[in-house]
Amino acid sequence: MALSSPESPVPPRRVVINRTENPSEEHEELNKMAHGVVAESRSEDVFSSYACNSLNHRGIKHHLGDIGEAGCLAVSILLALLDNFARGRSRHIWFSISADLRLDAQRDLHDIGCFVKVIDGCQQLDKETRVFGLPADFKEGVVFSTYATLVSSVQKGANRQSRLQQLIDWCGGEQFNGCLIFDECHKAKHFVPGKEESSTKVALAVTTIQRMLPKARVVYCSATGVTDVKNVVGVE
Repeated sequence: MALSSPESPVPPRRVVINRTENPSEEHEELNKMAHGVVAESRSEDVFSSYACNSLNHRGIKHHLGDIGEAGCLAVSILLALLDNFARGRSRHIWFSISADLRLDAQRDLHDIGCFVKVIDGCQQLDKETRVFGLPADFKEGVVFSTYATLVSSVQKGANRQSRLQQLIDWCGGEQFNGCLIFDECHKAKHFVPGKEESSTKVALAVTTIQRMLPKARVVYCSATGVTDVKNVVGVE
């Protein structure tokens, strides 16, 4: 068996998006896209067709309240994730205000046919880590984390490791090109440029992770109105 040399290009790994027993035409097309069969020139049409079909799904309309302002934001997040998974980007982080919302995120992704793993924050990464690291099925998916976790740390042997650094490591460092989703992003207000010590911990952490992952596709979502532009200075 021939082994690839270090110089050999490694094709991007594509994830399985849908596992329905009786896939629709839109399902079939998106799965082809996810496996690199569909030409890039057709990918926009394929994704748009699939998205429109998915959003007419009775289940997701019920969950998102038919659909309302908050529902529109949720749909934006779901479709951003689906689109990026279909383009071969298999790691993403979704920040939210409550860990309990992870189950809603998992359900809504399933409702639009995106059967990817939604990891229960850094705590689940800790539980699944073995001597040689994480198993393969925990090296991709969506890490659903709270802002409180982002600014916390955990004891690792004789040292403490920040959760922020743990998430950056999981992403793979500065070449990461997946999504950083900041749901309820107004929680990260009060970042003070040039006077970081005066910033809130959450604002500083949100700004830091964006700067440490410069190629990330960043999504900001909030249904809360902005009263002062200084409150969104961390939106880079």
